[in-house]
Amino acid sequence: MRLFNTLLLLFIPLFLIAQDYKQESIDYQIELNADYKSVEDSPLSPRDRDLFHALNFYDYNADFVIEARFEKAEKVEELIMKTSTARTSTYTRYGTLYFTIDGVECQLTVFQSPSLMDDPEYHDYLFVPFKDLTNGDGSYGTGRYMELTAPLEGKVILNFNNIYNPYCAYRKGYSCPVPPAENHLEVRIEAGVQLGFK
Repeated sequence: MRLFNTLLLLFIPLFLIAQDYKQESIDYQIELNADYKSVEDSPLSPRDRDLFHALNFYDYNADFVIEARFEKAEKVEELIMKTSTARTSTYTRYGTLYFTIDGVECQLTVFQSPSLMDDPEYHDYLFVPFKDLTNGDGSYGTGRYMELTAPLEGKVILNFNNIYNPYCAYRKGYSCPVPPAENHLEVRIEAGVQLGFK
Protein backbone atom coordinates (compact mmCIF):
# COMPACT_ATOMS: atom_id res chain seq x y z
CA MET A 1 0.00 0.00 0.00
CA ARG A 2 2.82 2.38 0.90
CA LEU A 3 4.52 1.64 -2.46
CA PHE A 4 1.23 2.33 -4.29
CA ASN A 5 0.83 5.67 -2.52
CA THR A 6 4.42 6.59 -3.36
CA LEU A 7 3.91 5.74 -7.04
CA LEU A 8 0.64 7.68 -7.03
CA LEU A 9 2.37 10.75 -5.61
CA LEU A 10 5.02 10.49 -8.33
CA PHE A 11 2.40 10.10 -11.06
CA ILE A 12 0.19 13.02 -10.03
CA PRO A 13 2.84 15.76 -10.58
CA LEU A 14 3.70 14.28 -14.01
CA PHE A 15 0.01 14.22 -14.92
CA LEU A 16 -0.44 17.81 -13.76
CA ILE A 17 2.61 18.93 -15.76
CA ALA A 18 1.22 17.25 -18.88
CA GLN A 19 -2.12 18.97 -18.31
CA ASP A 20 -0.35 22.32 -17.90
CA TYR A 21 1.29 22.01 -21.32
CA LYS A 22 -2.02 21.05 -22.92
CA GLN A 23 -3.80 24.01 -21.32
CA GLU A 24 -0.91 26.26 -22.34
CA SER A 25 -1.43 25.16 -25.95
CA ILE A 26 -5.20 25.66 -25.77
CA ASP A 27 -4.66 29.18 -24.42
CA TYR A 28 -2.05 29.81 -27.13
CA GLN A 29 -4.49 28.80 -29.89
CA ILE A 30 -7.21 31.04 -28.47
CA GLU A 31 -4.83 34.01 -28.33
CA LEU A 32 -3.43 33.40 -31.82
CA ASN A 33 -6.91 33.11 -33.33
CA ALA A 34 -7.91 36.35 -31.61
CA ASP A 35 -4.85 38.11 -33.06
CA TYR A 36 -5.67 36.90 -36.57
CA LYS A 37 -9.26 38.09 -36.24
CA SER A 38 -8.12 41.47 -34.91
CA VAL A 39 -7.85 44.31 -37.44
CA GLU A 40 -4.73 45.71 -35.75
CA ASP A 41 -2.71 42.50 -35.35
CA SER A 42 -3.91 40.35 -38.23
CA PRO A 43 -1.74 39.45 -41.23
CA LEU A 44 -4.91 38.53 -43.14
CA SER A 45 -6.39 40.65 -45.89
CA PRO A 46 -9.69 42.39 -45.03
CA ARG A 47 -11.56 39.82 -47.15
CA ASP A 48 -9.87 36.83 -45.48
CA ARG A 49 -10.39 38.37 -42.04
CA ASP A 50 -14.14 38.53 -42.70
CA LEU A 51 -14.11 34.82 -43.61
CA PHE A 52 -11.80 33.81 -40.77
CA HIS A 53 -13.00 31.64 -37.87
CA ALA A 54 -9.83 29.88 -36.72
CA LEU A 55 -6.43 28.70 -37.88
CA ASN A 56 -5.95 25.04 -38.73
CA PHE A 57 -4.03 23.28 -35.98
CA TYR A 58 -2.80 19.74 -35.62
CA ASP A 59 -4.44 18.01 -32.65
CA TYR A 60 -2.52 18.53 -29.42
CA ASN A 61 0.12 15.82 -29.09
CA ALA A 62 2.02 15.37 -25.84
CA ASP A 63 4.74 13.49 -27.76
CA PHE A 64 5.78 16.85 -29.21
CA VAL A 65 6.48 18.35 -25.80
CA ILE A 66 10.18 17.54 -25.87
CA GLU A 67 12.97 17.93 -23.34
CA ALA A 68 16.06 19.32 -25.09
CA ARG A 69 19.62 19.88 -23.97
CA PHE A 70 20.77 23.45 -24.57
CA GLU A 71 24.33 24.52 -25.23
CA LYS A 72 25.11 28.23 -25.26
CA ALA A 73 27.17 29.47 -28.20
CA GLU A 74 30.80 29.92 -27.17
CA LYS A 75 31.15 33.08 -29.21
CA VAL A 76 28.74 35.54 -30.78
CA GLU A 77 28.38 34.71 -34.47
CA GLU A 78 26.21 36.65 -36.86
CA LEU A 79 24.13 35.05 -39.58
CA ILE A 80 22.58 36.93 -42.48
CA MET A 81 19.24 35.18 -42.89
CA LYS A 82 17.38 35.23 -46.18
CA THR A 83 13.76 36.32 -46.17
CA SER A 84 10.77 35.87 -48.45
CA THR A 85 11.72 39.16 -50.15
CA ALA A 86 15.01 40.66 -51.32
CA ARG A 87 15.61 41.97 -47.78
CA THR A 88 17.87 40.07 -45.38
CA SER A 89 17.80 39.91 -41.56
CA THR A 90 20.76 39.79 -39.20
CA TYR A 91 20.71 37.41 -36.23
CA THR A 92 23.29 36.10 -33.80
CA ARG A 93 23.56 32.43 -32.87
CA TYR A 94 22.49 32.21 -29.24
CA GLY A 95 23.02 28.46 -28.86
CA THR A 96 21.91 25.00 -29.93
CA LEU A 97 19.14 22.66 -28.80
CA TYR A 98 19.73 18.89 -28.93
CA PHE A 99 16.81 16.45 -28.69
CA THR A 100 15.33 13.24 -30.08
CA ILE A 101 12.02 12.73 -31.90
CA ASP A 102 10.87 9.24 -32.94
CA GLY A 103 14.39 7.94 -32.46
CA VAL A 104 15.89 10.63 -34.72
CA GLU A 105 18.56 12.83 -33.17
CA CYS A 106 17.79 16.48 -33.95
CA GLN A 107 19.31 19.85 -33.32
CA LEU A 108 18.11 23.40 -33.83
CA THR A 109 20.02 26.65 -33.65
CA VAL A 110 18.46 29.35 -31.49
CA PHE A 111 18.83 32.89 -32.81
CA GLN A 112 18.64 36.32 -31.23
CA SER A 113 18.00 39.59 -33.02
CA PRO A 114 20.59 42.29 -32.23
CA SER A 115 18.04 44.97 -33.13
CA LEU A 116 15.70 43.76 -30.37
CA MET A 117 18.22 43.31 -27.56
CA ASP A 118 17.90 46.95 -26.49
CA ASP A 119 14.09 46.87 -26.68
CA PRO A 120 12.63 46.64 -23.13
CA GLU A 121 9.73 44.51 -24.37
CA TYR A 122 11.66 42.09 -26.61
CA HIS A 123 15.19 42.08 -25.14
CA ASP A 124 14.79 38.42 -24.09
CA TYR A 125 13.16 37.24 -27.34
CA LEU A 126 14.70 34.14 -28.94
CA PHE A 127 13.80 32.88 -32.40
CA VAL A 128 13.86 29.32 -33.78
CA PRO A 129 12.87 29.15 -37.47
CA PHE A 130 12.88 25.59 -38.80
CA LYS A 131 11.70 23.20 -41.49
CA ASP A 132 10.45 19.63 -41.10
CA LEU A 133 8.99 16.93 -43.33
CA THR A 134 5.42 18.25 -43.05
CA ASN A 135 6.33 21.42 -44.97
CA GLY A 136 4.30 21.38 -48.17
CA ASP A 137 2.47 18.29 -46.88
CA GLY A 138 0.22 19.60 -44.14
CA SER A 139 2.10 22.69 -43.05
CA TYR A 140 3.44 25.82 -44.76
CA GLY A 141 6.06 24.96 -47.36
CA THR A 142 8.73 27.45 -46.31
CA GLY A 143 8.82 26.44 -42.65
CA ARG A 144 7.48 27.43 -39.26
CA TYR A 145 8.65 29.35 -36.19
CA MET A 146 9.08 28.74 -32.48
CA GLU A 147 9.65 31.45 -29.87
CA LEU A 148 11.63 31.05 -26.64
CA THR A 149 12.67 33.39 -23.86
CA ALA A 150 16.22 34.10 -22.69
CA PRO A 151 18.08 33.03 -20.71
CA LEU A 152 18.25 29.33 -21.65
CA GLU A 153 20.46 26.85 -19.86
CA GLY A 154 20.71 23.12 -19.30
CA LYS A 155 17.41 21.41 -20.02
CA VAL A 156 14.73 23.24 -22.03
CA ILE A 157 11.17 22.10 -22.72
CA LEU A 158 10.13 22.60 -26.35
CA ASN A 159 6.38 22.60 -26.91
CA PHE A 160 6.01 22.09 -30.66
CA ASN A 161 2.24 22.38 -30.24
CA ASN A 162 2.85 26.14 -30.04
CA ILE A 163 4.74 26.64 -33.31
CA TYR A 164 3.27 28.98 -35.91
CA ASN A 165 3.50 30.08 -39.54
CA PRO A 166 5.25 33.23 -40.73
CA TYR A 167 2.89 35.99 -41.82
CA CYS A 168 3.82 35.47 -45.47
CA ALA A 169 1.92 32.15 -45.32
CA TYR A 170 -1.27 34.24 -45.36
CA ARG A 171 -0.53 37.34 -47.40
CA LYS A 172 2.05 38.71 -49.81
CA GLY A 173 4.10 41.74 -48.87
CA TYR A 174 5.63 40.48 -45.63
CA SER A 175 9.36 39.88 -45.36
CA CYS A 176 9.66 36.62 -43.42
CA PRO A 177 12.95 34.97 -42.39
CA VAL A 178 13.58 31.69 -44.22
CA PRO A 179 14.85 28.87 -41.95
CA PRO A 180 18.55 28.27 -42.68
CA ALA A 181 19.79 24.80 -43.70
CA GLU A 182 21.14 24.09 -40.21
CA ASN A 183 17.53 24.14 -38.93
CA HIS A 184 16.07 21.57 -41.33
CA LEU A 185 14.72 18.54 -39.42
CA GLU A 186 14.40 15.12 -41.04
CA VAL A 187 11.26 14.28 -39.07
CA ARG A 188 7.56 15.11 -39.32
CA ILE A 189 6.44 17.62 -36.69
CA GLU A 190 2.68 17.01 -36.79
CA ALA A 191 1.97 19.68 -34.19
CA GLY A 192 1.21 23.37 -34.07
CA VAL A 193 -0.26 25.42 -36.89
CA GLN A 194 -1.04 23.79 -40.21
CA LEU A 195 -1.59 25.55 -43.53
CA GLY A 196 -4.70 27.67 -44.10
CA PHE A 197 -7.65 28.55 -41.90
CA LYS A 198 -11.35 27.86 -41.58
